[in-house]
Amino acid sequence: MDERSFCLDRDRSVWHVQLFGVECIDGNQTLGVAERHAPDLSPEHLARAVVDVRIVTGGARERARAAHDRAHLFQNPATPQDLLVRNPVMRGLADEFARRGVLFRLRRGAVWSGPVRESYSVGEATTALALLVREAGPELGFLALDRKGRNEVWRDQSSRAFRSLFDERTRADGVRTAIAVRRAVLEEVEAMSRVRSKAHWHLLADAPDLVVWAVGRELPVELLHREEPEATRRGGRGSSATRCRC
Repeated sequence: MDERSFCLDRDRSVWHVQLFGVECIDGNQTLGVAERHAPDLSPEHLARAVVDVRIVTGGARERARAAHDRAHLFQNPATPQDLLVRNPVMRGLADEFARRGVLFRLRRGAVWSGPVRESYSVGEATTALALLVREAGPELGFLALDRKGRNEVWRDQSSRAFRSLFDERTRADGVRTAIAVRRAVLEEVEAMSRVRSKAHWHLLADAPDLVVWAVGRELPVELLHREEPEATRRGGRGSSATRCRC
């Protein structure tokens, strides 16, 4: 928490505590579970519930964070995905998506309040970008296909592999486009496999993401995260970064 203040309600003769810059250091997953199950619980059950909330500010805030980090070494160890929330680029992406009512799930057990039109996970975003971005190369593309490989990508946020996918140029529309392209290609591969199951066509079903990678070599992915005004000037009607002109 950045700051707290006390406000007197003279009509009710009570004091209110105002909290500014609140940050959840620990308990995000617990809050998510409580939010999901609350509609199924009776008022009597909820009335008996006790939530232990400890509010710290100033130097105590950093001490609490440090203690929490050390605890992760012994109980529920932190994964590379858990540390993405501290990366300014990833936080910026999550904020950009949130302003549009879209949930970009960085954390395990992400919590969201309010209406959500769309939802994307950082795992799917990492896989899609790794398959499409030319700087990444085929090795990174196939490393990012499963959770273990993605954790290797996220482990070193200063590495060339990580920054080839997520850096200061990365925009929410570019991430959304990469995910949409991969989903579309996979759907087409599945449809083709159903109607053409003989001869060599079964290879498509065995390695569908190889097709995604091959398609990415033919697309102008350098426009993926380009700012819309510049892209529009260059390409004219409808050629913004949101569509990657793909």
